[in-house]
Amino acid sequence: MTKLCDIDSNRLAKAKERYPAASTFADWRVMLEKKGKEIDAVTVSTPDHTHFPASLAAIRLGKHVYCQKPLTHTVWEARTLANAARKARVATQMGNQAMSEPKLQREAEVLKAGAIGKIQEIHLW
Repeated sequence: MTKLCDIDSNRLAKAKERYPAASTFADWRVMLEKKGKEIDAVTVSTPDHTHFPASLAAIRLGKHVYCQKPLTHTVWEARTLANAARKARVATQMGNQAMSEPKLQREAEVLKAGAIGKIQEIHLW
């Protein structure tokens, strides 16, 4: 069963409308403490400064983790997460959910296939 967590009660209420059977929480620590045994994997999409502690807590509970960028802010944090994931034998990934969009995946396929020729320069903002 789905668990939802958001400190913003308005966003949490909207998510609950979409997933009415989901348990909801305002604090990820409380969610992991109360429902951790029911959770297989966690997506960490919190403010940047909480990515490391939320990911580490989930990993230490043996949960697979997908974390938004930035995963960490220091080399020590990155190594700590890597060691914890190795020890817990869980899968982890850091990324940007926007890259999961089918439209962006298709665009990448088209570019890789050379549909517009060799790319010389790309500008992003």
